[in-house]
Parts: sequence; structure tokens; C-alpha cells
Amino acid sequence: MSKSTKEAPQKTADHDELYNYVFGAPRSNRLRAFAEITAQIANEDYWRLLAKVYIDSENTGQMLELYKIYFASKRPGREHMMNTDERSFLAKLPSVIPVYRGHTHRKNQGLSWTLDRNIAEWFARRFGGDPVLLIGNVNKEDVIAYFAERNEQEIVVAPEHVTISQRLKLAPTSESVC
Repeated sequence: MSKSTKEAPQKTADHDELYNYVFGAPRSNRLRAFAEITAQIANEDYWRLLAKVYIDSENTGQMLELYKIYFASKRPGREHMMNTDERSFLAKLPSVIPVYRGHTHRKNQGLSWTLDRNIAEWFARRFGGDPVLLIGNVNKEDVIAYFAERNEQEIVVAPEHVTISQRLKLAPTSESVC
């Protein structure tokens, strides 16, 4: 029995059964459910499903090292992580991309950055605490993916590939904004 509370699909499982297995797991266990079936999924499905699990996650930092491992896979078809519009948008970005990340003093490492400073500031203030805005640059060749699905203009990149130019303490809000 898997940690996702359902039995993992058999090797002959179809596309829908694999997606249902992963998304039938509680959100906090979806990456583990994905891990259980990686040997059973086609390359395109691997990348599409990994992207969906990542985008749907509320706290990728808890599984940072695992995400880095799965994103570093040498499986072909990595471009399927993004839709056509996202791939086109990323291709048009400059070779060095300015990025922003909002966090509190507790959470400064992560894969999720944004092209929009206002979005980063919102994330910094989301749960209260001591909001901080990181401003940096990343080489386009180090970008794992660009996601537009949640209107966050998200750049996924390993933190070690971001050159941070500024770390700004923001004024906290009187209450969380989520």
C-alpha cells in the first residue's frame, strides 16, 4: 500500500489511471505518489504530470531536493512540462532574466521565482511574518520551466542558479493576505 492510501497502478495502467492515482493522493503526498509510478509512465506523461504536481503544490520547499532530482531527469521530452504558449514566452525572454522571490525569514530557498515584483511582494506578505523580497538574475539556460497557469509568471529554477542582487525587507501588513 502506498503513502497515498491507494494501491499503485499496475505497469499496464493507462494514462488516466496514472493521473487519477497521483491526484487522488492528498496534496502533500502527490510527489510521493508520482515517485511510485515514474517507471510506468511515458516520457511525455512524466514531464506533464511532474509539472501538474509542482504547480498544484502549496509548499514545494518541503520537497525541494526531490523536485530538483525529478526536474534533473535525463528523460526526453522535457519541453512537455510547458504548454506551447509557455514555451514560446520563455523562448522570447532575454538570455539573462530578472526574477523576484517573496519569502519570510523562515523560507528563503525555493524553486519558484516570478517575473513580476508585485506577485513576489504578495507572496512575501502572504502569511505574515517578516516579509523579504529577493531580486536576482538567472541565465535562461538554467531555467527549468516557465508556468503561466496560475497567473504568477513563474520561473522555476534551482536556487543555486540565481544571482541575488538585492534582499529587501518589506513592511509587513497588519494581517495575512491569503
